[in-house]
Formats: sequence, C-alpha cells, structure tokens
Amino acid sequence: MQPSSQPFSLLPYLEWILLGLITLNVLLTAAVYPTPEFAGFAVLSIVIFGAIGFTLPRQAYAKILYTAFEFAIILIPNSLDGRIPPVPLLGLVAVIRSCQMFRVTGRLIVASLAFSVFLYSVFFRSQTVLMTCRSLGQIQPKFEQLITNPLNYQLSSALSFGLTLIFAFPLIYALLAERQSRAQLAVANFQLRQYALLAEERASLQERNRIAREMHDSLGHTLTAQSIQLENAQLFLRMQPDRAHTFLLEAQNLSIQAIQEVQESVQALRADPLGGRTLEARSHPAALGQQALIE
Repeated sequence: MQPSSQPFSLLPYLEWILLGLITLNVLLTAAVYPTPEFAGFAVLSIVIFGAIGFTLPRQAYAKILYTAFEFAIILIPNSLDGRIPPVPLLGLVAVIRSCQMFRVTGRLIVASLAFSVFLYSVFFRSQTVLMTCRSLGQIQPKFEQLITNPLNYQLSSALSFGLTLIFAFPLIYALLAERQSRAQLAVANFQLRQYALLAEERASLQERNRIAREMHDSLGHTLTAQSIQLENAQLFLRMQPDRAHTFLLEAQNLSIQAIQEVQESVQALRADPLGGRTLEARSHPAALGQQALIE
C-alpha cells in the first residue's frame, strides 16, 4: 500500500490553455506574413513543445538538456528568413515548467532566457519580416507603418511580457505550494492509516494473548479439580463404590467442560478478536469524523 503518485494540480491545465492561446494567435496573425502557408510549421513547433511537457526530467543534466531543447524549439522559427511566424510566448510555458524542475536560481535563469528570446523576437524579428515582405512584394501599408515605426509597439510588447513574467511567478508559486501541501497531506494521511493498521494489529495480538491466558488459567483450574475428583474416587473405590462413582461422574463432567472451553477459546483465536470492528470504531465515533476531515 502506497500513497497516490501525484495530487491534482492546475499547472498542466494552465500550460495547455497557454499553448491553445499561442496556437490561436499564430493562426490569426498568419495573414501578416508573406507566406501564410508556413504557419503550419509554427503550429508544429507548438505541438512538439506541448508533447514534451507530458513528462518532466528528474536528473540535473536531463533538466538542462530538456530546457535547451525547449529554447531550440522556440528559436527555430526566429532563426529562419521570416517565412515562419515566431512563437516567443512559448517562453512563458518554459518558465512554468522550470518552476517544477529547478530551484530559485534555475527559475530566474530560465525566466531571463525567455525574456531575452522575446526581446530578440520583438526588436530584431520585425525587421527580418519586413525585408522578406519587401523582397516578395507582399507588404501591406498598415503593417509597413507598424514595422517601420516599431518603437512604441516594441516597448509595449516587452513591458507586457515582462510584467506577465513578474505576475506569473506568484501564481506559479501558489500553485506549486498548493500541490506540495496536497502531497504532504497525502503522505500524512497514508502514515496515519499505517499507524492505525499497526495499532489494530497490536490490539488484535493483545486480544489473542488475553484469550490464550484465559484458556490456560481455565484449563489449569479444570484439570486441578478433575485431579481432585479422581483422587477422591480412588480413595472411596473399595469402601464406598457409589460415592466413588459420583466422583468419577464429576471428573467426567469437568473433562467435558474443559474440552468445550478449549474449543471455544480456539475458535476465538482463529476468528477476528476485534469482532470485525476497526480500532477507530471501537475507540470513539469522533475519530471517524477527524479522519474524514483529514481526507
């Protein structure tokens, strides 16, 4: 018997909600790029990024390789010639996963990398997209005005993403604390059940010992009385046969009584000494209420 593997956590659901929003954002902004058909590669990157999140590594070197692979997925669209929409918001999901793998220092490093990748995408990627659009002759005036005067857009985007990271950390810490408290509660509940089982076994053993002692004492008294009756029968056998016969009948009754008591004691030892009741049910009804509150 072991406690449950992992308690319920909202972090995986938060990740999938973010991945769904990022995918929707890529599909909606695909028309801005000169080759919208290449948006499928960005969606594929999001799918791969989400698939590797089902299992998080435990070893230190595996965590580092895992994080490097995450940022490689994020940077691949940024490293091409502007045909594939970038997905810098995946860095926020990487930060969520890093909070589950690393301590404070590692989390801050991953957050810094995610913010740096976002800045690169916002400040340098726009120029690459604009040059690709101009080379293909597919630039739209409103997007050219946005990209050629990008300072307000870039600063607002960087500030928004930075504030998102800052406010995301307390939320992630709260969810991690909730999951850790549930795990500790599950372990404590498991230990309490183990202690209850151990106490029940000890109570059962004490009950069996009590029954064995009572059987020993009762059998000893019966055999002693039977021995006295047999001695009396032997004493009066020649002079008073009728009285000796009475002592023999009494000895026989004592033997039958002893056999019955031994049979009852053996049946009690073979059966449940607690009568099918648990230790909590025998102690006090309030114990069951406390256990229900713990669960």
